[in-house]
Amino acid sequence: MDNNIMETDYYPEEKKPSSPVGTVFKWIVFAVIVLVIGLLFFRMFIKNDPKAAKQFIWTQDTVTAYNENSSGFKAYSYELVSYNRPTGLKDSNGVAQYERVTYNDITSDGTFSFSNMIYIPSSKELEITVRYNRKAIESLKSALNLKEVEEEPFFFALEFLGGDYKTTYSYTTLSRFTYEYRRLVFKDVDLSEADMVYLNVYYINNINLGNPLRFYQGKKYQVTLSLPIYDSYLEFKDYDITKYLPAEETENLQQSSYVINEQ
Repeated sequence: MDNNIMETDYYPEEKKPSSPVGTVFKWIVFAVIVLVIGLLFFRMFIKNDPKAAKQFIWTQDTVTAYNENSSGFKAYSYELVSYNRPTGLKDSNGVAQYERVTYNDITSDGTFSFSNMIYIPSSKELEITVRYNRKAIESLKSALNLKEVEEEPFFFALEFLGGDYKTTYSYTTLSRFTYEYRRLVFKDVDLSEADMVYLNVYYINNINLGNPLRFYQGKKYQVTLSLPIYDSYLEFKDYDITKYLPAEETENLQQSSYVINEQ
């Protein structure tokens, strides 16, 4: 039986030239992907507070307290987180009941937030960082019908559950991108018997301690600029100050105070 072999010439298939429209479209998609990834990284970056906004502040009182008893000097960090709190009640099966306590570290309109709280019992000082978006300046003008505001338009106070206020503090300033940072150090703060503490925001020229600022969100809804910063149910954590030694008063500290008995 004969085996016939058919020989066939092979000609490689010619590649069609790519369409200019298709090439442009691919580059546009690539550019969009790179832009989106870049924006995500940028948002992550700006959400992280700069180092200077987290630093431990040495005031004259903390320096004195440390020098008088360096071995016994303690500082504590504190974070307000959501948790389940026992109600003291039980269901029909004898199981303890809990209620969910939820906290936010930012106002509902996104203009003000706080972070990096430190408490120093020996000097009775509380340090905390406030960050606000510069759009809060326009919200302030709108809320109070102001044409111009001061260079430092906001005043801060601690409000204790029961009506006590702390209105004297030192602070440092920092600006980054669209945000302003204020590292506050409140004086004469004793949390040993405190239940709840709030951080309130006021306009510097219109301080009424019982009425923090309110910004409009939409046409009718108002945002009260008051945030809880301390709940006695949650515990402190030891804060390591060794990287901030030696104990020397922090430079460029500014002062702010409101005398309550003049209200």
